[in-house]
Amino acid sequence: IDALPAGCDEIITIKGTPVRVLKVVLSTGEVETLLTNDFERDGAEFMDLYALRWDEEGAYAMLKTRLQLENFTGKTENSIRQDFWATILAATMILVLEDDVDEAIRKEREGKGNKWEYQMNVNKFVGIMKDDLIHAFTARSKLALMRRMNKIVRRAKRFVCPVKPDRKVERAKNKRKVAYHHNRRSNC
Repeated sequence: IDALPAGCDEIITIKGTPVRVLKVVLSTGEVETLLTNDFERDGAEFMDLYALRWDEEGAYAMLKTRLQLENFTGKTENSIRQDFWATILAATMILVLEDDVDEAIRKEREGKGNKWEYQMNVNKFVGIMKDDLIHAFTARSKLALMRRMNKIVRRAKRFVCPVKPDRKVERAKNKRKVAYHHNRRSNC
């Protein structure tokens, strides 16, 4: 695969399985290698499909790193299932409330002459959800639930990040011998 030239669209066999290899030159000059079992689609469509996957990658990254989906509190099947579904519920609630928080931030900063637009800080929001979501769900009435959810939104809108369009930041190369810092590993 590495020996194939940039711009190629080839079918090769890996361990008896046919695989389509596309090597695309990105606008940065880097060569992106895509592997697929889709032999029907036109090769030009793959860059659009590749761009569409980033929403999924972002959601998976949030589940895996910010919410630590794989960091289970126990080792039994039941505890793993509970942790999994609790994490999925928290992620869903973050996505549901994200627009509310961002809208509250926009309204609060409207007319202040800020250089940038602002949005919620997702990392802080995850921490707030971990702290407060269980309290909201154990409310004794719908009114208490609504008050607690509103409290979550109020807390989250205090932590903002500027939205800087077309921002390009050169990332430093990882100089560590391992891919991740020790605090990203699962404790189990």
